[in-house]
Amino acid sequence: GAIEEEAQPSVVIAKHFQDRFDDCWSSTWGGNHNWLRISRVLLCLGRCSLPKEQAAFMEALEDVAKQVPQCAPSIKHWREKAVEKPVF
Repeated sequence: GAIEEEAQPSVVIAKHFQDRFDDCWSSTWGGNHNWLRISRVLLCLGRCSLPKEQAAFMEALEDVAKQVPQCAPSIKHWREKAVEKPVF
């Protein structure tokens, strides 16, 4: 039989993005602990051999960074983690 092509993952910004903005994206002291979690997620996706998911998440983050200028300093760190590959 035919081999079914695997669908490409995608990450979309939720409709309630603005409603959750203060909880998730505010940066009262120049940073946000959620942004560190994002770095860890990107790192883990790469280490777990999930490069398509890693790329989809990073693509969404690039869109978020355009909407949330206060996270601009973090985008360079996210890009670094988005190229992480398995350690074995």
